[in-house]
Amino acid sequence: MRGAVVACVVLASALAGCGGKSDEQQVRDTATEFVDAVHAGNGEKACSLLTEESKPVYTQLGDIPCSQGVLRAALPRGLKVVKVQLTGGRATIGFRGPEGELRSLVVKHVADGWRVDVSSG
Repeated sequence: MRGAVVACVVLASALAGCGGKSDEQQVRDTATEFVDAVHAGNGEKACSLLTEESKPVYTQLGDIPCSQGVLRAALPRGLKVVKVQLTGGRATIGFRGPEGELRSLVVKHVADGWRVDVSSG
């Protein structure tokens, strides 16, 4: 009986690992978390979601920390993800604002997950 219980626990753990989020969902989550963090005034969270190459973009040549500079990002409120184009380790996320305006973010896969990349233009 104990062997059957152990087998069930091992099987359940394996199945839980298989049920992780898809790359597309992880990309959506990262982009949405970044936008939400900027809107909430949480610069530390927003900077933690940037690639290392992107952080200097918001420091204005080292005059201010990324956590302050990133809060100046021009991101209208009410953005909704309307499209995710995923190609390998790079994704472009299209957002639509409440007045129909379009914005996009690039998200790249790095060693510790998906991060917003504003350094590549």
